[in-house]
Formats: sequence, C-alpha cells, structure tokens
Amino acid sequence: MSASAGTGRSQSKLRTVAVIGGGITGLAAANRLRDLAAELGRPLAIALFESSKRAGGKIATVLREGFVAECGPDCFVSEKPGATGLIDRLDLSRELIAIKEQNRKSYILHSNRLHEIPDGLMMGAPTRLLPVLTSRLFSTRAKVRIALEPLLARRGNDADESLARFIARHFGREMVDRMVGPLIGGIFGGDPDQLSAHATMPQMVASEHRWRSLTLAMKATRPRRSATDAKPSSMLTLRGGMQTLSDALVRRLGEVVNLGTEVTSLRRESGRWRLSLAGAGEFLAEAVICASPAWVTARLCREIDAELADTLDSIHYNSVATVNFGFATMPACRLPAGTGFVIARDERRMLKAVSFSSAKFENRVPKGGLLVRAFISDSAAGDYDESDLISHARLELADILGLAAEPTLVEISRQARALPRYNVGHQERVVFAEERAARLRGLFLAGAAFRGVGVPDCISSGEAAASEAFACVTTK
Repeated sequence: MSASAGTGRSQSKLRTVAVIGGGITGLAAANRLRDLAAELGRPLAIALFESSKRAGGKIATVLREGFVAECGPDCFVSEKPGATGLIDRLDLSRELIAIKEQNRKSYILHSNRLHEIPDGLMMGAPTRLLPVLTSRLFSTRAKVRIALEPLLARRGNDADESLARFIARHFGREMVDRMVGPLIGGIFGGDPDQLSAHATMPQMVASEHRWRSLTLAMKATRPRRSATDAKPSSMLTLRGGMQTLSDALVRRLGEVVNLGTEVTSLRRESGRWRLSLAGAGEFLAEAVICASPAWVTARLCREIDAELADTLDSIHYNSVATVNFGFATMPACRLPAGTGFVIARDERRMLKAVSFSSAKFENRVPKGGLLVRAFISDSAAGDYDESDLISHARLELADILGLAAEPTLVEISRQARALPRYNVGHQERVVFAEERAARLRGLFLAGAAFRGVGVPDCISSGEAAASEAFACVTTK
C-alpha cells in the first residue's frame, strides 16, 4: 500500500475518504475528490483500493501489430455529459474521434439473413413508417400492428413491467424478438422478459405517460433539422482506445491508487470506517465510496446491514465474453457497409452480436486491414473453454459473413459476473439500497449496478458519490 494511503496506525489527522474498486467509477470518484479538495482548499486524504493488478475494470484495450482491439466498451454516447466532461478536464478532447458517418448502418440477423434496421426506428418506435413497411425484417402482420400503434396504444400504470411486455403492448411480440430484445438485451445483458422497462427505457416509459402512443411521442420530440444541418455523432471513442481514459486517471491519481489490495471487511467504529486489507493491515476513513460490483459490496456490508446486503445481492450479473479477430489485409467476405449487427432471439446461435470495429472508427487496424469483434451469449461464455469459444465464433462468422480467412490477431476476453442485469423492480431495489446506505453515515454506493451501465453513467455515478462523500467529511 502506498505511503500516501497510510494505515490505521500511521494516517494523519486529515479527513480521509476510501474508494473501494478501481474501475472507471472508482477512478472517477477519486479524481473528483482530488479536484474538490484542490478547488475548495480543503486538504483531504484519498485512498483507492483495487483487488486486481490493474485499474480500469471492464475498460481494456489491446494494442498489437497495428490493431486497436477493445476487450470492454469501445465507445460512449456523447449525449450524456459524464464522459465528455471528464475527458475535457483531463485535456484529452483532442483524442476524441467520432463514428464514421458513412458507416452508420446497422443490421439484425434474422432467418440467417442480415436486415438493415429501418431508418427512423428508435427502440421500436417509428418516426417514419415507410422504411418499416418496406423492410423484410418484419412479417406483414407485425407491420400492420406497428402501423396501428397510435390507435391501439394504451397507457400503462405506474408499476414496473418487463421490457418485453412494455414493447409488445405497443408494437407486438415480433418487435421484441427481432429488434428491441437483441438491442437492449445486448446493452443490459439480460432477457427482455425479465429486464425492467422502467430501468432500461425510462424515457420511453415517460413518453408513454405523456403521449400514450410511442409513435406519436417520437414524432413530436425528434429534433428538427434543416437539410444543411450536420448530424452530430452520438458515438465517440478515443484514438488510442478507451483505456486511454482510465490510464490517464491512474497517472493523475498517482499514489492514491493501490493495486492488488483487496478490502476484506468493512466495520463502523467510533464514527469512522475501518477497512481490513488482505495482507496490508487496516485503513481508517471518515467516508467510504463502494464502487465495487454489487455482490462485492454486499459481502462487505453483510455484518453492517443484512437488509442492504440482501438487496445488493439481488442484483444479478451476466458473464461476458468477446473475441476480436484482426486481419492485416482485407479477407474475402460478405461484409455489409455498417457498424455491425445483432442477432434475433430465434436464431439460436452462440453469438449475440458482431461489431465491425474497423468500419466503426478510424485508426483501428493497419492500412487495408479488418477488425471484427464477436460478442458471445452469456450461457456459452460460462460453458466453453477459450479455444472452443474461438472456434465456434469463427464458424458462425464464416456462415454469416463468409469470413473464413485465418486471422492475424485473435484476442479473447472473458469476464465473469461482469454486467449487471436490471430486472423488473430494479429501480425500487436501488432506492431501497441507497436509503439503507444513507443511514450508515459516510457510506456511499456507486457503479454500473445502479442507474446506468454505460461509461458516462459510471463516471457520473462515481463523481456524484464523491461530491456527497466530500460534503460528508468536510462539514463535520
């Protein structure tokens, strides 16, 4: 453990905040604490503890043989300010690159055929009906149901319901199975029949309450641009990969970051928090930010508040596996223009999505090369060894795209219990957990398990927890 972190015996009398977890949430939290202390002139001791040997959590970029291969998130949405704001404060804005405008198309694999997602279809709600009616993705019956949604739609009540039920009420089951389920299920890592509509599609739920019809809501609220207006890119990444962001935070935080240091228990004693560190003694703090996965935080809180621990344990996680395949020269294949495709639920494949990384962003491959990333289903990710996953992924890519060439680069990433599932009732669980934590003065919850799984959400969550922790320790 670094000298700046100190131990229970050697810490100074500075107000101290401990951050548990060195993913992007914890790094953002520690960085925000650092900035607040400097801006307001309030000296503060900060220590971040990460059990693994590297920081950054799910963010991981492999740079090899001219390829920029992402093993975790490969981009973020610019509409949410968490990531862009932090990148600007770290003086990394010049490293931002946007998705290639000419390759914005994406596809759904259904009946072993790639169907372009109809233009103007936003999470199932059409802003333009003609592209939906002319698409071969949906049956005639489904098209009629989609077209009649403004007449048939009824408002739901305030109770949470599954994503599948919410979408099916408006557009029919085909929309769930062939488009919305694969798209949202891929983001939140779950079954649309179990995922919470309120937690995964809050804006759509709010639109239903106001407009009744999602079709009418999308038409009323879509941005109006003239033909000469440039369409801003909503998907951004960093030139050297997403790990550029986490690496910059680690460098800036310096000795605040303690890698390979696991927190094994958490106790409240005499108005302070006592953290037991595996093989590294103890650490005392006035406040603790738990930026660890919900199940880890549950274990640490079990003896403090069993109800809080039970609630955190009820947030389930999916395992994640991806395989990057890099080709130094463009191989023979049937690669459509676009960023990739997701796979309809009834296809029964091991893969659930494929991203055309080199078509999505510049500077991902050697000149003339190709980089694709295959996303593997949760069940397969836990059932097969790495060589089998790679072999099955290659077979399915050959079948779908005719991509049978020997790759120059193969990079597999497997992360157990990596992606929290926002199942029905998720928001209520989060509110209850936050209320229980608030009773334990100086304990703050943050991370992907609560109010968003994307990089901007995690950053905002960590920074919000940091602001609360700073206020807690500096107003005593």
